[in-house]
Amino acid sequence: MDMKKKMQNTKKMMQDIRGLSARHITRSRKFGTTAVIAVLLVIAIIVFLEVLSHENYKQFDLTKDKRFTISSQTKNIMNSLDDNLSAVAFYPTDSPIKSYVGDLMDLYKYESDGKFDYRFVDMDMRPGEALKYNIHENETIVLVYGDHNVSVHLTENELFDEGEKLLTNTVLKATFPERKVIYFLTQHGERDIEGEDAQGFERVGKVLENQNYKLEKLDLITNPNVPENASLLVIAGSKTNLFKEELESLTEYINRGGSILITFDAEYSSPNLEEYISNIGVVATKDIIVDTESRVHGGGATIPVVSIYLPHSITKGFDISSFFVLTRSLKIDIDAATSSGWSFNYLAKTGKNSWGETDIESVTGGNVSFDEGKDLEGPVPVAVVGTKEVEGLNGEDEIRSDEIKKVAKMVIFGDSDFVNNAFFINEGNKNFFTNSVNWLCDVEELIAILPKDKKVDSLVLSKENGFWVLIFSFIVPLLLIIIGIAVTLFRRWKI
Repeated sequence: MDMKKKMQNTKKMMQDIRGLSARHITRSRKFGTTAVIAVLLVIAIIVFLEVLSHENYKQFDLTKDKRFTISSQTKNIMNSLDDNLSAVAFYPTDSPIKSYVGDLMDLYKYESDGKFDYRFVDMDMRPGEALKYNIHENETIVLVYGDHNVSVHLTENELFDEGEKLLTNTVLKATFPERKVIYFLTQHGERDIEGEDAQGFERVGKVLENQNYKLEKLDLITNPNVPENASLLVIAGSKTNLFKEELESLTEYINRGGSILITFDAEYSSPNLEEYISNIGVVATKDIIVDTESRVHGGGATIPVVSIYLPHSITKGFDISSFFVLTRSLKIDIDAATSSGWSFNYLAKTGKNSWGETDIESVTGGNVSFDEGKDLEGPVPVAVVGTKEVEGLNGEDEIRSDEIKKVAKMVIFGDSDFVNNAFFINEGNKNFFTNSVNWLCDVEELIAILPKDKKVDSLVLSKENGFWVLIFSFIVPLLLIIIGIAVTLFRRWKI
């Protein structure tokens, strides 16, 4: 009986073991199946996100000065490419800035809709490539557009200081090999595009040349006509009268579809030019705009802030304040404009707390106040834009040349100083002026915010502040470490 009972117990034990084993195998299978499904699900999610990100790629720049974001002007240029643009970057394989150059060109590639690509070449390893493009030194980028190519030398300092400006300028030279010509009128005390003093326009000239314009001076006293290749004529702050013959040259230029940019100054008068502009619909008022709430550059009321921009191609998406210096107000005479065939609109105005002060002596004396009925209440217009439909020779639309347009254009500013060498550094002033030039020259893709200089932020501490930084950055953490070690050793000793 005992033997039989033992056999039964053993049999039961074996059955229990088999049951437990079966349940364990079932659990293991279930766990394994679940793990496989989870892994496959994770892989599927990763693949889905990869496909989604490839089709809807977005990037975000969280740096203060947007150093990893290209300007809207560069974006416009890359978006407007008609043909494929390629770049050959000659950098050594072990160049420390090669990756940064690639990062910059990736931004251009992202905005090109597949029309821009680049590759790196080490000219020491492949001298034949360098010879092909006539390159003799590393750190050079060649841009190839059709059968035209242009190169730019981009060293470490240039890359981080103004890399985008240099590269975008080269893109313009490659894609627009024929430079448009801008003429600046002379002989009446106008601003000099080569002038290096505070009142000069040297900085204006450099920026326009960087945008691939060719700048020339024009003397209409000795030359009876504005040249046929003129894309724009600039009359920047004439201090004396224009002659009747010169004004006739302006009319002739307008009648063939020319573009003109005029800047006035409150300190000077050019009666014949003011009368000419008045007859076609814009009055340059004899006043000075003041803004008692302005604190720009410590200049006070005579440097009003311009923050109201009216809808136009020039000001589209423009949200940067500019400021004018001793500026006149401008007024549109609708009757005169209608009679002359011009259509004018206000382009920009100063703030609501500004006004056009007609008592000039009160401004120079520093004691200004608004006189209702006498002074022009703000917001005050400081920029005007206009167009005029013109006919070609013999009464027909002239279409024989790209330089001769069907529509004449004009932009008038009440001030010249806002873009002189002293104030052109302001981003609002610079972009407002260059956008106007680009619109007048029919280069719509350049109407945008210009590339900025990349600046490295620095923190300057006083001696006292530096002492506290030393205390909290080094001494306090060191004390905490020492105390922690001491407590640990004490506990071990006590145990």
